[in-house]
Amino acid sequence: MADPTQGDGAVPHLAFELGGVRLALPLARVRTVVRPPVLTELPLGPPAVAGLANLHGAVTVVIDLGPALGRERQAATGARRVLVLDHEAPVALLADRVLGMRGIAPGTVTPVAEGDEGAGLLAGLAGGEDGGTRVLDLARVLGHV
Repeated sequence: MADPTQGDGAVPHLAFELGGVRLALPLARVRTVVRPPVLTELPLGPPAVAGLANLHGAVTVVIDLGPALGRERQAATGARRVLVLDHEAPVALLADRVLGMRGIAPGTVTPVAEGDEGAGLLAGLAGGEDGGTRVLDLARVLGHV
């Protein structure tokens, strides 16, 4: 994993896994990472919304990107976390597990083919010996909900 503090123009990203897919988002967009709270499901809500949670006194929409990435919803494990985003509205993403920080240089992110699962949510693919990490475009993710 690249050191996110290197001076090569790499931007620190938080890498995580969801449904067996490695994903990342800019660390600056993550307010905090917490254990999963109790979720109140929305029976008629969008498929991407796992439910609502009370996080630090704020009703927060918790998003599960698994279905948008062509994955089934996963049963919760002890490694599951909720990534609370730095956004004007209280919103968070489910993660099966957090992998850590990774520095991603903007010039190393390649476009994803339009037909790929979840392509509409991604800024691109950051390659590597590990098979690559899908970099989320948060504006697209939040527009999807």
